[in-house]
Amino acid sequence: MKTANRFVTIGAGQAASQLAFSLRKEGWQGDITIIGAQANSLYQKPFLSKSYLTGEKTSDAIRIKPISAYHRKAINLVEHGQVSQINRHKKQVELTCKLTLDYDKLAICTGATPHPLSIPGCDKHAIFYLNTLNDANRLKQYIKQHRPRTAVVVGGGFIGLESASSLHKLGLNVTVLEHEKRILKRICSLHTARYLAQLHQANGVKILTNSKAIEFTGEKSVASVITDSGDKIACDLVLVGIGVKPNTQLAEAAGLIVDNGIVTDEYGLTNDSCIYAAGDCASRFAVELGKYARVESVQNAISSAKQVAAHACQQPSPKVELPWFWSDQFDSKLQIAGLAYNYTHMVERVQNAQPSTWYFFDDKLVAAECINQPSAFMFAKKAISRGLRLQQETLANSDKDLAECIVQEPEITPW
Repeated sequence: MKTANRFVTIGAGQAASQLAFSLRKEGWQGDITIIGAQANSLYQKPFLSKSYLTGEKTSDAIRIKPISAYHRKAINLVEHGQVSQINRHKKQVELTCKLTLDYDKLAICTGATPHPLSIPGCDKHAIFYLNTLNDANRLKQYIKQHRPRTAVVVGGGFIGLESASSLHKLGLNVTVLEHEKRILKRICSLHTARYLAQLHQANGVKILTNSKAIEFTGEKSVASVITDSGDKIACDLVLVGIGVKPNTQLAEAAGLIVDNGIVTDEYGLTNDSCIYAAGDCASRFAVELGKYARVESVQNAISSAKQVAAHACQQPSPKVELPWFWSDQFDSKLQIAGLAYNYTHMVERVQNAQPSTWYFFDDKLVAAECINQPSAFMFAKKAISRGLRLQQETLANSDKDLAECIVQEPEITPW
């Protein structure tokens, strides 16, 4: 018999966890079930390439919340739950173990999966991806057992650079391959990328740009990486981090609209009035941007889950939080406020030898990147959220305090 007011979430990451607790906070009285594909779900993924990989944090330390917290809120957890199908007509979720769960409301929070690198030799041992706790555990176990000395990281984005930093801390000689002309080309300014490249090189990490991996050599295990420029880089281990793709297979098979993510309105609702999507797998219509956007971040997962919970419980939508991101590499922390999707120019600032880049659309600040400057990051969040007008010449002058840049406060705040 069907249980009334049953909310089922496919996926057990940051969005799913936040959604479950937000549903209870907003007044959902019925059943809540989270279906996780792994045995150890509900952890904070950003730590995998950082302090979890280096051993500074344990698996318990990176849990989003203790398991007891879910029990106290009567949130059911189904682990090893491989969903095979969403039956929209019957409003059921079918699992490969033949278990069937009825739902009144369903949320898809399936996240994203790394793009595979399909080149000759890609099936050799000692080639890793880093997306799940199981991935991190396999990599840590391999390093412990085999004690590799050299590693090649394919990809100069956040996951690649964070992993390079962690592998170096574990005692490996690391080379990063980036096929673009610089690292972080699609993510950060040249100002920021140059600083981080110098940081890695100063710590002994070698970065090769305009360098694309075309083959892995070796017998059973990888022994070297061949690049398109003819370089042959010897290594005992490879980590691939060349971006991710949203996990939309279940949504597509169920007839939901998918376009670089599961398409939703501003509340997280799909083209099915009973099905939501949140987190990395969702392409949400962002009213504040006037466009659809798929944002890969913890902050977005939390924010989008809160929107879903409020809508499902027929409560007022919470205020949309300004997107923000961070990346830890060696002893430096990069913090990004806002989205640099649409800007006319940038203003660069250096304070105590630490750079920041400020993105403007004409006179409107839309995003900022700050390295080792938490106060500047907080100022940027405030300025963007409140729509503060800034004097850009003053901003570029590091002798001036950031507060001196404020021209006026607007009457209407954009975020």
